[in-house]
Amino acid sequence: MRLYENMVLDAIDMLKRGRFRSGSAYTPPDKRDQMMEWLGGICLSAPDRETPGDGWKRLFASVFSRDVEAALLIGSDIFRD
Repeated sequence: MRLYENMVLDAIDMLKRGRFRSGSAYTPPDKRDQMMEWLGGICLSAPDRETPGDGWKRLFASVFSRDVEAALLIGSDIFRD
């Protein structure tokens, strides 16, 4: 678990050094406080996962509705239900 946690934090540090805005998505929605504490208050949003991929589609739609031209999803533990 510590290895996983450190890999996620390393990825976030790398993104922070870049010139792009970044945020983190997580599930389940009721873990928001824990995720905010762990990830240092990075902007978080929780996608619904009714079917595989639907939550991520909604997340991308939300990002692109904010005048974003390009987005990248980096998964640390994305899996198909």
